[in-house]
Amino acid sequence: MGIEVWVDSGFVSDQIVTMLDELELDFTVSVPFERFPELKRMIEQWKCWKKMDETWSYFEMSWKPKCWDQKYRFLRIRQRCKEIFKGPILLDFFIPGEYGFAFKVIVTNKSCGMRKLMRFHHSRGSQGREFSELKSQVQMNYIPVRKLYGNQLYLMVTVLAHILTKELQIIAASPSRGTTE
Repeated sequence: MGIEVWVDSGFVSDQIVTMLDELELDFTVSVPFERFPELKRMIEQWKCWKKMDETWSYFEMSWKPKCWDQKYRFLRIRQRCKEIFKGPILLDFFIPGEYGFAFKVIVTNKSCGMRKLMRFHHSRGSQGREFSELKSQVQMNYIPVRKLYGNQLYLMVTVLAHILTKELQIIAASPSRGTTE
């Protein structure tokens, strides 16, 4: 297994995707509907969604946006949800609208199955939880001094304290579940 990368939709571009592919890094990149308006039409016209379970369905295709140099694996995903999209009305021009579903698009070079790919792409939320813990438990959102080096030292000490605390918790408690993807 090589290095795996996920990139948020703010960084999707032909240059970044091509670079990740040329470096032979496995990647998933969220694709914003606003940058590729033709995605909305494709999703709204598609009728043969592959069902993964009661919540998730998808279709995939090799596709090249007009401004890109080569084709990549694009996955169109829809999630059944009870909530109705309540975003700004102008986004209706870009985001597919189908009652009871939320949509997303991912571009990737990973060759694994859809279930494993979605788990990998959605696992990025665990990193957000780590940052949230750092802010709430070791005051990472606090700036103690006005000098760069003092703040860097504070950062290193708080992260080290957080890691040691986690390690002690792991040693002291028996695992409640097995390792997952």
